Amino acid sequence: MSFETKLGDEFLKVPKLAAEGTNWVTYKDRLLWSVEARGLGGHLDGSETEPEDPKSLDAEMKAWRMGEAVVKQQIAGTLPDTLFMQIKRLKSAYEIFRHLAKLFEQRSRVVAVEILRKMQNLRCR
Repeated sequence: MSFETKLGDEFLKVPKLAAEGTNWVTYKDRLLWSVEARGLGGHLDGSETEPEDPKSLDAEMKAWRMGEAVVKQQIAGTLPDTLFMQIKRLKSAYEIFRHLAKLFEQRSRVVAVEILRKMQNLRCR
């Protein structure tokens, strides 16, 4: 059994991102882990860039495009339609991930503070 066979769809599955981003913190980590398990983490952090050397363009470009498509589909398959409509025109997986992070990083902090406030109120009663 090959390594690829062991990394089946169920193993790499990432839960859907809530439209309002309430699960962003865990979604982000699970997405990163899933993409890294495929060896494609560079497409999310921007370190894997489109090849420019004309001598090696064919093979490298094909590999890069395949990786890019896999990561984009991994993200798209976990987004509600409202979020997909916002990101579908972005060029790269890196741009998509940055856009989502920008949308939800701040909200995650607000949600965490709100949860802590509610817990404190429950404990004080």
